[in-house]
Amino acid sequence: MRKKLELKPRSSAAVPNENVASRPSKPNPFGEAKPIDTDEAFRRVEERRRKQKKRNVDDYWF
Repeated sequence: MRKKLELKPRSSAAVPNENVASRPSKPNPFGEAKPIDTDEAFRRVEERRRKQKKRNVDDYWF
């Protein structure tokens, strides 16, 4: 069994800092992530696939 923790009394340095007060109290689970337009991303991927497919077909018919 563990020994009981012997905690010291709180120190008086618990005065809130200006930097701490400006931040929200809860952390953001997404960090600094920004939303993306998934439709636009899918369009870009499909366009790249079409170009790659066309390039592969053109390579065979040189």
